Amino acid sequence: MCSNHFRTFGVHLAAALVFSASVLLPFGVGAVATCTNGTLMNGVCVPSGSSTGLPETEIGQVVINIMYWLLGMLGLLAIVMFVVSGIMYLTAGGDEKNTEHAKNNMKYAVIGVAVALLGYTIVYTIQQVVAGGATGTYY
Repeated sequence: MCSNHFRTFGVHLAAALVFSASVLLPFGVGAVATCTNGTLMNGVCVPSGSSTGLPETEIGQVVINIMYWLLGMLGLLAIVMFVVSGIMYLTAGGDEKNTEHAKNNMKYAVIGVAVALLGYTIVYTIQQVVAGGATGTYY
């Protein structure tokens, strides 16, 4: 008999909690009536880009900026390798093996510069095609 009494009490307690939540919860959610630095969507204030401090750059432009940065690093590395190969060639002292090694490094450095320039051209062309040709920026 005692367990039946606790079961009935539990059902009444659960019903009272559900009723309280259903009566009080809408007042708590409805507390956000205005949204000063964003957009009010379904009772939730969604902040705009300017109020979050985050940049409002599109993801496509971010990818293009990363590609330009990577191509610039590749070009810089190729030019450094070209200079190092030139120094290796000058300091080879007529040794056939060292001069051949320096010439091969120089050839690969020139290929690296060509690949960087070709990659830059491809990324720029894709940006112009996607952006419609008139809005792209040449860096």
